[in-house]
Amino acid sequence: MVLAIVQGVVLVPLYLKYIGAVHYGQWLALGSMVAMLSLIDFGVTSLVTQKTALFHGSGDTKSLQELVSTIIVFGLIISALILVIGIGISFWLPNWIGASGDQLRTLRLAFQVATVDVMLMLLVSMSGSILFGIQKPQAHMTGVFIGTAISIVITVLLLFNGWGILSIACGSLVRPVLALPTNIYAIKKYLCYFLKQPIFNLNPSMFKSFFASAMWLGPSKLSEAMISQVDNIIIVKILQPIDVTMLNLTRKAAEIAVQVVGRLSVSFMSGLSHLRGSNEEEKIRSIVSDLFLVSGYLACCILCGVLILNEDFVSLWTSSNMYAGFAVTILVSIYCLLKIMRIAAYNVVFSHGDVRITSISSFIESALQAGLGIVLCKIFGMIGVVAASIIAVIAGGLIQLIALFRTHRFGMLSVFIGISKVFILSTITIIIGYLLRTLFPPHSWSGLILLAFCMTAIFMSMLPILEIRFRLFLSQRLTIWKGLRYEKKN
Repeated sequence: MVLAIVQGVVLVPLYLKYIGAVHYGQWLALGSMVAMLSLIDFGVTSLVTQKTALFHGSGDTKSLQELVSTIIVFGLIISALILVIGIGISFWLPNWIGASGDQLRTLRLAFQVATVDVMLMLLVSMSGSILFGIQKPQAHMTGVFIGTAISIVITVLLLFNGWGILSIACGSLVRPVLALPTNIYAIKKYLCYFLKQPIFNLNPSMFKSFFASAMWLGPSKLSEAMISQVDNIIIVKILQPIDVTMLNLTRKAAEIAVQVVGRLSVSFMSGLSHLRGSNEEEKIRSIVSDLFLVSGYLACCILCGVLILNEDFVSLWTSSNMYAGFAVTILVSIYCLLKIMRIAAYNVVFSHGDVRITSISSFIESALQAGLGIVLCKIFGMIGVVAASIIAVIAGGLIQLIALFRTHRFGMLSVFIGISKVFILSTITIIIGYLLRTLFPPHSWSGLILLAFCMTAIFMSMLPILEIRFRLFLSQRLTIWKGLRYEKKN
């Protein structure tokens, strides 16, 4: 996540300097379409994690072997399909977004390189999902981490040498090239007993069951990709490429909150499926409750800082001309808070195996976001696009919350009390943060970091007062620390 932030924040000023805001906006729009190539996998990477964890948790080795065989065959077929389709549409898409001349040829080549990147990342994701499912993700994460770090270095070097947009595409390709061999080695190590069996000996019933779920996940994955990418496409067609850049820069800080906090629920998904396979329902309920508690407080802590400091962040990061306005910041912060809660609900419901519900909610959310986004963008411009996202995420989130409450039966009173506590804590933090910013406006990165630290300290200092579970947690850790000190002295 730290490296993802470096890619999404630290490198952007370099992109604007060496590529230009207009051309970078074109790449953002084109990159949204590149990302949609991954839809061809029917969303089975998340299904792989859920099914693998379920079989591994229940000790069903035979079904696990049949599942892995199905995954390997499917991955090879889909990766070849991605390559063919991506190369084919690369001769049309750059022209569709208005590129011409040398820029057209550069974007076309970058799209083709990105297609290879998407194809290899599909194989990385599928093999990594197997490792997550068997609770052995260390090798996968190490490979991705090292690959991402090296890809950042390569991207910067290519930018300095005048590669322009191609530096982004070529640099990104380094990540799967390094991560895929690591995953293959780890699977060979942890599932070595599979190698004694014919790996391509598919079981028809497993194949049918897997793809029955995939048929629901296909539209769901398409919807999820549209949710994250459709804003850029709408704006580049209705407004201007520079507006795509402004919106992405203005919402970057809030999106970091989504990436960081949303990763919590993603990382718990395989564990929850594993527990379901071993029928530990009470433990699942406790973990889900704590997951929403931590996600809610952590999201609000970050987004309070975004509300107060986003203009200063964008101005110091790029320039004040790239800031889309306080109204956009408010709407983006609301959207990202709702998005974090929806992601948590999605992963909990999905881990339980309710693929159909998650697919329906994603489809409704994407349809609303695309339809309302076009209409509201024509009426209200950039603000209309973000407002459409809020309406859409509320609709999709409600469907998943209904499924969540039906499965785990949380009390509405406890939920209302939790929301009230978060609201009170956030309001106090925002008021104090606004006063601090008014008295000590940040004119440098050090001033901005100091204000952000102060707001975080205010939020965290009030947290144990309002939330008993945090008080108990701190009390337990303090008791353990005192015990260790006592043992050391004696």
